[in-house]
Amino acid sequence: MSRIVDSAMNAAMSAGQMADNIHRSFRGLPASMDGLSDAQAAPLMEGKQHDEGFLLRAVKSVNGQIRRGLPISPSAIPSIIDAILHAKNSTGIDDRKLLLEHILAFMSRLPPGPLQNKVQDHVIALFYDALPHPP
Repeated sequence: MSRIVDSAMNAAMSAGQMADNIHRSFRGLPASMDGLSDAQAAPLMEGKQHDEGFLLRAVKSVNGQIRRGLPISPSAIPSIIDAILHAKNSTGIDDRKLLLEHILAFMSRLPPGPLQNKVQDHVIALFYDALPHPP
């Protein structure tokens, strides 16, 4: 990743954190009904998502996608076109265009969520169906 992109993402992340801190500073102090200190309450908060501002979440999302890369690279376009044209045809898909490799790269670059889970399920089903199983 280039230095310019890294610098821009660091600046955007700092701006997002600053906006989040400003937003939090206008909220009132929390009233602790249970009487626990922060250290004592920390195990109760484990695994819960922190309440981040919209700008900070957006910057983190963009930063993560930049680090993962574009989901579809331009080199994948010929294999996608070939799959669309020949999927139902008796000639089949041209494996030399590396469609499966492009699908795996696409899957690895997706953010975690329902779309990534769906793609993973289809790829696993494809591998399972392609393997011979004993009788």
